[in-house]
Amino acid sequence: MGKTYRVNEVFYSLQGEGVRAGTAAVFVRFSGCNLRCTKKTAGFDCDTLHERWSGPNHLQGGGEYTGTGLVRIVKELGQSCRWVIFTGGEPLLQLDASLARRFLTAGYSLAIETNGTLPLPIDQRAFGWIAVSPKRNMEIVFTRCNELRVVLAKGEDLWWPPGIEFASGVVSPAFVGKRGRRLNRATLEWCIEIVKKNPKWRLSVQQHKEWRVR
Repeated sequence: MGKTYRVNEVFYSLQGEGVRAGTAAVFVRFSGCNLRCTKKTAGFDCDTLHERWSGPNHLQGGGEYTGTGLVRIVKELGQSCRWVIFTGGEPLLQLDASLARRFLTAGYSLAIETNGTLPLPIDQRAFGWIAVSPKRNMEIVFTRCNELRVVLAKGEDLWWPPGIEFASGVVSPAFVGKRGRRLNRATLEWCIEIVKKNPKWRLSVQQHKEWRVR
């Protein structure tokens, strides 16, 4: 058997945040993260569920896959949907050129959600959508992206890494509670005021948590 990829879940759903919210996609959520964020460094409590390997079938579609097997399960789940979103954890710990090209050859448009600290395995132009969610005081290697997502807690000012160009800037209020499932009204109002003061940015709430979908 060839190289395998550790995946915590694969599921077909709607994008719940950012500029493409409400659009259908198959999500491939890799396990593992190269950061160990705390509330102090990230600005919010990190959801550690996807940092570690959950093992086969712990979550929907979870398992260890070859590239061929992963493309097959995405086809089965997504049916006519041609968007695949690589997320995590940090997907660039595992996503390599071979896997990306397999999906491109199969006719998929590629999107990725990354913390921006690791390079893409292939030319950036191969990706239809790149969303970078940086963490405070951590150097990123990306110089361009389609969407920059900045998560803010109440009292935090708008910030972003220097030297990155982005088509859309998104402010997201940090969720709190167990696994980050609860939206604090005061944090939401704070982020609303941030966007009103910075009208080139837009507000994005993690709507999938309200919709109760993955």
